[in-house]
Amino acid sequence: MTVIILSSTDGNKTPYDLWFPNAKENIILFCPVEKEHTFNSQHFLLIEAFENYMDNVEVETKAIQLSKKYNITNVLSISEFDIVRSARLREILHCPGQLLMSAESYRNKILMKQLLYDSSVNIPKFEKVISKTQVEKFIQQTSYPVVLKPIYGSGSMDVYIIKNQQDIDAFFEKNLNINNYEIEEFINGEMYHVDGLIQNHEVIVSYVSKYYKGCLEFQENQPLSSFMIEEKNSINKILKAQAEKVIDILPSFPNGSFHAEFFVTNSGEVYFCEIGSRTGGAEIGKVIQNSTYIHLNKESLYLQMFEEHTISIPQEPVERYSGFVLIPPQRGVYKGIKKNLDFDWVVATKIFAKKNKTYNDAQLSVDHIISVVIEGNSENELISRINIVNEWYEKNVIWEHHQ
Repeated sequence: MTVIILSSTDGNKTPYDLWFPNAKENIILFCPVEKEHTFNSQHFLLIEAFENYMDNVEVETKAIQLSKKYNITNVLSISEFDIVRSARLREILHCPGQLLMSAESYRNKILMKQLLYDSSVNIPKFEKVISKTQVEKFIQQTSYPVVLKPIYGSGSMDVYIIKNQQDIDAFFEKNLNINNYEIEEFINGEMYHVDGLIQNHEVIVSYVSKYYKGCLEFQENQPLSSFMIEEKNSINKILKAQAEKVIDILPSFPNGSFHAEFFVTNSGEVYFCEIGSRTGGAEIGKVIQNSTYIHLNKESLYLQMFEEHTISIPQEPVERYSGFVLIPPQRGVYKGIKKNLDFDWVVATKIFAKKNKTYNDAQLSVDHIISVVIEGNSENELISRINIVNEWYEKNVIWEHHQ
């Protein structure tokens, strides 16, 4: 048995050699050249590092070559950018796991909604962007605002809220490759996410969280934050059921973690936004782990490798809820912090910014210079603590702005 892990993450975030004690005997790691130094080559059977990892076709070619020497039994991955490539390799090498049609349906925002069309899952009106005329006609039928977003996008990068004709004109002046975009009806509602694990095609555990304001706050230089929803909140059961329905309808995804997003309107209608066959980004994994002791990425890999893997699922309801705040960079020079964030409910704070370095505004919802994981006994407590973190950020993170 030999396993290939496709990894666009580094060894600090994904210590595969700790998660798989036999890595030296049976794990071949594929990673970007710039991440290679974060892994210890002596702890793996083989490490293959690639330039331009995301787009390099040599990744697939090398895997096929190695399959002639080793008995490749599994291809594992946990990054959104490796999902389709991993599925393609599983089909070529006859390995178990998520196959290409399923991987595409969890990545391609048009395909996933086409597959859910005419089901009991509410989806926004949508179309693939073909021309400016078509976009204008779509807006005549649905009215402003609308959303334009990349079909294979992630982290809300290059997402546009179109509010008027000037926004349409600006989009088409800026974006030459419109074939990569979809246009969607804007759903005016609050945004939630459901995160969990699938084993043998069934959701075995899931948790519901709410984005404090929404995924596009970074465009206004506002922190991105999310908090877990209490078990007793009625929306909890509704959104878990919606996520299971989506997973049932989409092509079979046998084992791994998932991240689904939904809008809930003021009148209580639930609309599907999107779903990924991987753990949610930002600090979602740490939030779930802090409250449940379940490490979604690690368990996802175990499930992909061993179908009968046993997960220690908490029998008691969650009592300690968690959330996160991501503080985005600003356009200017980072000069440091006046006073540290020092509360006993702060689980972890990570500062990524380097003093005296010049930064630009965030390009992704998950772009950040500081991440904070918090905990509390209720949703209201978490909300008040997110507000405290945001106030701390306003008062204590120092920027020097140039004209």
